[in-house]
Amino acid sequence: GGVFLVLSPRPPQASALFEEPQVQPFAPDLAAGDRLAFVLRANATRTIKTDRITPSGKRERQHNDVVMAALKPVARLRELPPDEESRRAPLRLKLAQEAGEKWLEGQGARAGFAVRTAGVTAYDVVEPPGQGTRRPRFGVLELEGVIDVTDPAAFLARLAQGFGRAKAFGCGLMLIRRA
Repeated sequence: GGVFLVLSPRPPQASALFEEPQVQPFAPDLAAGDRLAFVLRANATRTIKTDRITPSGKRERQHNDVVMAALKPVARLRELPPDEESRRAPLRLKLAQEAGEKWLEGQGARAGFAVRTAGVTAYDVVEPPGQGTRRPRFGVLELEGVIDVTDPAAFLARLAQGFGRAKAFGCGLMLIRRA
């Protein structure tokens, strides 16, 4: 009963599992300086190379959730008694806001946009459905705000690819509209 929004370079093929898709062309006419409102659900990570070498001879890469990395220094919050929970949630959201905004600014520098305003509306750790006990857990950051397009071609190319990781689990699609 759900609705799927998909941004793809090719139209979907018909399937017996789904109703006939409604396909609309996506070709926004953007120019440098255009202001866009956005909503983005992302698995915001930072990739670092470790000292370990993979079997192929390359340095192993590790993907760190930017919000979890920001929360690590204040891990002592988990030790607060239950009656102090009211202090924990606002601090968690404040740190998520700072980490999310910094991550989005980095994305924009590489993808042809500048962040004007960005607000974190939610941060959740999700565990996708699957078999077994070792399912991957990842953080999902909900962002919304306003951006200015600086390089329309780069922005549209990146918009089609999505932002962040975990795209197979519904992350990465940036919805835009004129602001």
